[in-house]
Amino acid sequence: MKEYILPVSNLIVHPETTVPLILDFPLDIKTMEMAAKETQTIILCPQKNNSKTDRKIYPIGTRGHISQILHMPDDEIHVIVQTTDVVSVDNIAIESALLTGEATVISITDNPKDQMNTVLKDKILETY
Repeated sequence: MKEYILPVSNLIVHPETTVPLILDFPLDIKTMEMAAKETQTIILCPQKNNSKTDRKIYPIGTRGHISQILHMPDDEIHVIVQTTDVVSVDNIAIESALLTGEATVISITDNPKDQMNTVLKDKILETY
């Protein structure tokens, strides 16, 4: 299923967090409005550069549920997104100037053994 993608720059988005966004770029606003109208979900993907015209993104992002959209008098929109999953995005396309793609959930497991190995490696590096 095609989902809308919002490129984000200067922002790291983790799953299971609430993210406030202020959007003022017309394509970003249109993307958010279309996603809210159709599926109430949006994929937030990191942008490779900080340009509004060159919208190249990384193929891994975070899927979120659009909780609230407020239209401001200065044509900005304020959005609250509750992120749910880390996703891999394939078949990225531009449809009516908006980015879309097919998302596949990447499962993240909290393995206590992996966490312990990380702590031990950090301790060893501190020692030397």
